[in-house]
Amino acid sequence: MSAGNYSKQASADKGLQDGRRAQHPASRHTACLDLRGIKCPLNWARAKVHLETLARTATRTRFFEICGTIPAPLRQRIIFELVGVPTDIAPSRLYQISTLLRAACRAVLLRVPLDFRDFARVRGQPFHALCADLGGKPQSEAEKIREMEQFAERVRRRGFRTYTHGLRSVGLTVAAVYAGFDYIDGDTVTSLNE
Repeated sequence: MSAGNYSKQASADKGLQDGRRAQHPASRHTACLDLRGIKCPLNWARAKVHLETLARTATRTRFFEICGTIPAPLRQRIIFELVGVPTDIAPSRLYQISTLLRAACRAVLLRVPLDFRDFARVRGQPFHALCADLGGKPQSEAEKIREMEQFAERVRRRGFRTYTHGLRSVGLTVAAVYAGFDYIDGDTVTSLNE
């Protein structure tokens, strides 16, 4: 999310505080905030955050300043997906960044490649789920399905929830459900729900 999107959201939130309904400009969903609690047909919003945004002091400070302008009840509807994490990042550095990020939202997802196996690096980290990146290497749908099934099994065995984003076909969507992914997302999922 850019600073502009946060500003638009903050303005939209002011209009929602009296219980009126409003259409968020970045979404087709109508949200309703009541001071007694949140009523919202959309349970959460996922936003990608690149590691480099949080690695540099200036951008990290600005990012968390922006997060601080979002009302606490709405922050509890945000799930950040940490992307761009190099495979050789020190576990202590990953923990430091993910803990800071977790304090600003409901949950943190970590995007990893489908062939991810370095569970020692993520053990004890505050990630709600590991997200399979389907955009990596070019593969046939059958190869992606096989890797999705293996990914889901490996990740579940290690005690993490599973998430996949970027499902672009009915076949991949059905395969993700069949493989037991906890959360799925993509163009096909959206079109099937409309």
